[in-house]
Amino acid sequence: MGRNCIAVDMDKEMIDGAKQNVEWALQNDSTKSKYQIMIGDACNLEDSIPKQWHGKISGVVLDPPYGRNSHGTHEHFELISNAIDSMTKVVSDKAKLVLIIPIKPSESDDDIQLLHGDWGEFVSMMNQSGAEIINHWREHVHASLARLILLASIAPRD
Repeated sequence: MGRNCIAVDMDKEMIDGAKQNVEWALQNDSTKSKYQIMIGDACNLEDSIPKQWHGKISGVVLDPPYGRNSHGTHEHFELISNAIDSMTKVVSDKAKLVLIIPIKPSESDDDIQLLHGDWGEFVSMMNQSGAEIINHWREHVHASLARLILLASIAPRD
């Protein structure tokens, strides 16, 4: 797409896999997209990404760990809230967030059952974090798991 991109993950194995995927995806890239993939902490982006990116980030995608991959000291909502707080320190005006969270499969768009926590509490946490939900979509993964792909606005804060 010709966009500049920076990717951050705490896990070296994920970094290595992301580098391989990007190299494969860009092998015929005529736009010569620029990207950086580095070890860092989504809850501390201010220190994790180079200063020249601060204030220039127009979009963030967060796919937080869960299940067997979830290790660390944060509860699920706390991790997301801390990551959003971290984002607001480095994003540009009118930035957008795409958040991918695991949900239980359901036929009804009105029946959102998070794998971790309550939907109403999640919406409240998002609002308190300064993220305004714009829209959301379901993506079926398999019989017992789906993903909620959520679009939200986030803005810089001091």
